[in-house]
Amino acid sequence: MITARIQDVPTIDGLILIDCAKVAADSHQVVRLYYQQLTKLLSRFYFTCMVNSNIGIEIDYSDRSQLNTFNQYCWSSSIGQTSIDPRQTEIIYNMIRFSRPGGYTSNLIHNRLLDNERSIFLTTLEDFRYHVKTKLQDATKNWLVVGQSWDMCVHGNNLGLKNIAQLPQSCDLNFYAIDQGFCMKTDPGSVVPSDYIISTAGRQEFENDSLQWAEIPDFGYQLILQQ
Repeated sequence: MITARIQDVPTIDGLILIDCAKVAADSHQVVRLYYQQLTKLLSRFYFTCMVNSNIGIEIDYSDRSQLNTFNQYCWSSSIGQTSIDPRQTEIIYNMIRFSRPGGYTSNLIHNRLLDNERSIFLTTLEDFRYHVKTKLQDATKNWLVVGQSWDMCVHGNNLGLKNIAQLPQSCDLNFYAIDQGFCMKTDPGSVVPSDYIISTAGRQEFENDSLQWAEIPDFGYQLILQQ
């Protein structure tokens, strides 16, 4: 629900992508069109870090966000060290634990957003907070959350909105959303009319949401965290 209004438009530092998985070329046309629209929407931002939180995909070193995670938390951390921070091992363990054969990150999302040194693959809120604190030195504070689908993955993902909303305001992190940032449909369809309007979360969805949001004119919404 929308319970507040904020006038100041934030400067977005980071991006969290929820379950932006690859879909077959001959199905889920709505999702593919959503990815195309999403990359255009995000082109106006510069992100210092982009988190790929994609549950149920394969461990894939061609996925730059996954490769970056292994480089930072597995391979480079073990060189010349007699002991490894168990929290780093947990991040790799969670990647493997939530992986499934046959799934991949969307090619479009990967190539346009994640194929660089600023991307990272994280699967839990705890792993995200550890990364922000240790690798980003808490410099990345304002996070935009996008992804699909609104009803299930965006809210229920380990790094989804319901878990994020449980963070205390004292964590000094802010989380935002924009209209058209969340896909509403995942039903397959091989033919989509050229004038088809993609169903994405807008003001009505935020107004009806069980979580609390503050509306920001000319921008979007801020998720209200615990007191």
